[in-house]
Amino acid sequence: MPLDRHSCVRFAAALAILAGVYVLVFHRLADRGLWSSHEARAGSNAAWYLRHPGWGPSILPDGSPELQKPPLSYWLIAGTAWVLGEDHPGPLAIRLPAAMAAIGCAGCLVGLGASVGHFRRGLLAGLLLLTMIHFTWLARIARTDMILALALTAGCCCQLMVSRSAGWTRLVWAVGLAFFSAMGVMTKGPLAMVLLGAVAFALGWVRRGGGSLGTLGLLAWLGLPVAAGAFVCLPWFLLADARTDGRFIH
Repeated sequence: MPLDRHSCVRFAAALAILAGVYVLVFHRLADRGLWSSHEARAGSNAAWYLRHPGWGPSILPDGSPELQKPPLSYWLIAGTAWVLGEDHPGPLAIRLPAAMAAIGCAGCLVGLGASVGHFRRGLLAGLLLLTMIHFTWLARIARTDMILALALTAGCCCQLMVSRSAGWTRLVWAVGLAFFSAMGVMTKGPLAMVLLGAVAFALGWVRRGGGSLGTLGLLAWLGLPVAAGAFVCLPWFLLADARTDGRFIH
């Protein structure tokens, strides 16, 4: 069945968008050497997890434990290297998780727009985000900021959907919020919980209704999943602190 003119235009637009995203985020992603210290450190930590699968924390080449941040970004790099068949993470394995997180951030905006009946606006928001030079720069280097950005963006989208839904649908979005809260905490520590908690308070205030009990109920739906996600991560922090003789939390 031949495609009509409208379908051909949509298909061409989709191809153009995919080509643009590839050029902005993935083109020659592995061509640069690992010159910056944070990329080399990320690769070193990920290599340790490849050699010593487990909870960590990882050990740096000088024999000291990794005390800067939780290990989720290192786990993702190690997993990417394992999928690529690398014994030691190369530039592509080290940078690919951040690049995919950037695509995830844009995808969250597209999905949010579609879920509220404005797909084109969501698509435009995602494309605008990917063309912001600092965002795209962060997407092409191995920093935890982009993975944290994905956790916060997805968590905020879940919070908005929690405030707009009810019943089992609301519960599903609340579970997603808890997951992304845990993801943020395991990427950057309690900062993610604080930021999502601030959004929960602000959104609960803006969308308040039904009197004090209604507002408190909404705040509970927005805030408790954030706390639950952070609480799930607590055993890892206690383990890391015990294995580093109290230095990790200090």
